[in-house]
Amino acid sequence: PFIVNDVSGGCEEMWALLGRLGLPYIAMHTRGTPKNMQSLT
Repeated sequence: PFIVNDVSGGCEEMWALLGRLGLPYIAMHTRGTPKNMQSLT
């Protein structure tokens, strides 16, 4: 079994594919950008 852990925020094409395949999906959220996200916690 597979689980998709999407740290990019997703895209509609990926959501459609995951729906067709019936795969679980985890959406991640990051405040800011990778360069400054640690300073915003």
